[in-house]
Amino acid sequence: FLTLSTRLSELFPGNTSYLCNIGSYHMIAKEDFKTAIKYYNKVLKQKPDDYTAIRNGILAARRMKNVKTEKKYLEMMVRYGPEKESLQAKGRLSMLNR
Repeated sequence: FLTLSTRLSELFPGNTSYLCNIGSYHMIAKEDFKTAIKYYNKVLKQKPDDYTAIRNGILAARRMKNVKTEKKYLEMMVRYGPEKESLQAKGRLSMLNR
């Protein structure tokens, strides 16, 4: 999975799905949340409204217990996410800002 996604990312640098796949590999298989977030940030530089990168960034930040990073991704979800997720993100931000 990692090898294929890495190679496809090299062949198709404009396709951010492969970078998300690499981030997901690090988050799930390696439990390396910091590296996963690096890949999600790369995706968001190219495509700031990428739902998968935003959602997985929230999950990785929570696993790291990094509230500052989680807030950053929650703000993106409020801005770019579907209505239901945007409302949930607003609620979570409100709770974290207490």
